Amino acid sequence: MATQGEEVFLLNPLTRARVPLPPDATLLKCLNDDSYLSEPHDSSSYMNFFANIKVTFSSDLTDPKCLIMLKFSSSRGCAVIYCQVGDSSWTKVESPQSQNFSIRWLEDATYYNGRFYLLYYEGIISIIELNKLKKEIVLEPELQHGEKYFLEGKLGVYLVTTQLETNKGLEYKFGLYEFQEELLNFRMVTNTNNTAIFTANSSYQAVCCDDWDSLGEGSLYAVFGIVHDGVVRYNSVESTKMYEDNFKPLVSDLVEEELRVWPPMWAMWFQPSFD
Repeated sequence: MATQGEEVFLLNPLTRARVPLPPDATLLKCLNDDSYLSEPHDSSSYMNFFANIKVTFSSDLTDPKCLIMLKFSSSRGCAVIYCQVGDSSWTKVESPQSQNFSIRWLEDATYYNGRFYLLYYEGIISIIELNKLKKEIVLEPELQHGEKYFLEGKLGVYLVTTQLETNKGLEYKFGLYEFQEELLNFRMVTNTNNTAIFTANSSYQAVCCDDWDSLGEGSLYAVFGIVHDGVVRYNSVESTKMYEDNFKPLVSDLVEEELRVWPPMWAMWFQPSFD
């Protein structure tokens, strides 16, 4: 959140506790210096043009060494920046460029255990450590198309892929892959009985079913909504089993009246904490 384009902070909506972030001006400097951005941003307009904002924490925010990563995407371009709690400025993640494309378009990004993971629409994953490229992974051809995103879980980084099954009509097939740190590669997870996935715009979370008895084992929960003229309508929360595509509504008509928000904000997985 930001107040009049000056103070930027994270807010706990339950306790109203704030975690100060570096000033707005240093954030804008990182964005305008990033080679991904086709146009400069100013303090009065950059939030209106960013259609997708993702925030990732390396640990609990009470940890003074907690790293906060922000990924911005919009029609103007995309950027990944980060800071530690208490820093006075943001730092930009230096992103490698493709040999075949003047610009790689970023689909998702996350941070885990000292490494940044950048996922590109071209089906390439860049692993960056201390702002140096450690490895690039090219996904299998069948995984390069369709929506892909990272999951942040207790045990590491996961990748979810979606593939359109045209021979069955407009149906989607989901795949779950776990990152193997020792091999610097992803492997398919065949047993998802103890895992549930929550997905909404810019918010993806893997949860252990042992911690939540009410969750269906091996299930994927998704929030569906639409935005029109800055009006957000949350239609339903639906679920399906991993590797299946028959979503079933759990809750419908979440918002009876129009919720006018600009920039459009979407749902996210939230674990209540009063700390």
